[in-house]
Amino acid sequence: MNQKTSYILAAVCLLAAILIYYFKSDSLVSETQNIAAIEINAVNLYSAFENNEEKADSLYKEKLIQVSGHISEISKNNDGEYEILLETKNELGYVACRVANSSPNQDLILENKNIKLTGICSGLMMDVLVINCNVEK
Repeated sequence: MNQKTSYILAAVCLLAAILIYYFKSDSLVSETQNIAAIEINAVNLYSAFENNEEKADSLYKEKLIQVSGHISEISKNNDGEYEILLETKNELGYVACRVANSSPNQDLILENKNIKLTGICSGLMMDVLVINCNVEK
């Protein structure tokens, strides 16, 4: 196999991996819409991880949750997804929610307002991270 063929094969494999990731993450959002979410507010979610991370991991990590709270900050990442920080009692800690691009109701994302989001809890990093969120009415 010559060098040009190797580059083409590598590019095709990379493209396939990107497409699989993209469609898998979109299907994850679709699949989770049929599962009952664990409802919790941002203050209690952050406190659970802050007080006992191991127990909170077993209760929330990699599970569908519906988190509600007061929006502290809104930004957009490089993929064009909204990143919303929900306030907690810890001035240095937040519940960080990444809103899926396909999420309806994005017009409800307003700073200094209350919001309800459904997504997958990824656990505590510096903040509690919730990914693939959909904005609830």
